[in-house]
Amino acid sequence: MARIAVLGRRGRRLAVRRDDSGLVLDPVTHSLRTDAGEVPLSPTEYRMLAAVAARPGEVVRRAAVVAAAWPDGAMVSDNTVDSLMRRVRTKLAEAGASAQVETVRGVGYRLSPGGAG
Repeated sequence: MARIAVLGRRGRRLAVRRDDSGLVLDPVTHSLRTDAGEVPLSPTEYRMLAAVAARPGEVVRRAAVVAAAWPDGAMVSDNTVDSLMRRVRTKLAEAGASAQVETVRGVGYRLSPGGAG
C-alpha cells in the first residue's frame, strides 16, 4: 500500500510525496518534482493531479477531479477535462516519471506506479 507523507512544518512549504512513484507535488509553486527534475504545472493541472495522487491506486471519479480543479458552479466540458489530463500525462512522461494517470473508462482516473496509461 502506498504511503503519502506531508513534508514540512508550519510556516514552511508543504509538499505531498507519493513514495512508490517518486512524485512530489508542491502546492506553493504548483509544481511537480520527480527524480529527473521539476515540472511546472498550471494551477488547474496541479489540482487535477493532486486530486488523483491523494488516493493512490484508487479510482477517483471524474466529478471529484472537476470539483477539485474548478470552483463551485463552473461549467467544464468533458473535452476540457480530457485535454488537461492529457497535458498532465505528457508532463509526467517528459519528466521521466514511472507513475502514470490511467483513465478508467466511464468512471474517472487512477494514479498507478507505472504500466499502461
